[in-house]
Amino acid sequence: MWRTKLKFTLPLVLSLLFLLPCGCLAEEASPQTITMSITQFKQLQTQTQLLDTKLQMALALLTEPQKQAMLQAQQLQTAQAQIQLSKQELQTAKISLANASELINKQNSSLATLSKQIQKERQVQHREVIQHTFWGIVGGATVAILAYSIAE
Repeated sequence: MWRTKLKFTLPLVLSLLFLLPCGCLAEEASPQTITMSITQFKQLQTQTQLLDTKLQMALALLTEPQKQAMLQAQQLQTAQAQIQLSKQELQTAKISLANASELINKQNSSLATLSKQIQKERQVQHREVIQHTFWGIVGGATVAILAYSIAE
């Protein structure tokens, strides 16, 4: 007889254990005000106490392997939630890495462009120095030749 009750109470206990935390989360997410009469409130309290008592009795009837199975199921749910969170964080990290890589590529191309411009500027400066030196020598030689020809 107690096995028959256990067959019916086990799903109830499991569903309560899994649904109660979800209900708590939902209540925390969107608190609402409910207006009810004192009679309705007392009935609700009585029903809640009755459900708590049934839950405690059902938990007491569970065997140790069943309790372990429930605990493992809860741990599995927690682990799955953590895995999902890790997957989301990994996806975010991948996106950030791709963005960083794209930014690095843009900076590298800008650096290459700037390096080419600097090289061209150096070549222009070098050419200007050579031209300045050349015309200085040409001017000096011209002055020397003119001075020598005037002196003769």
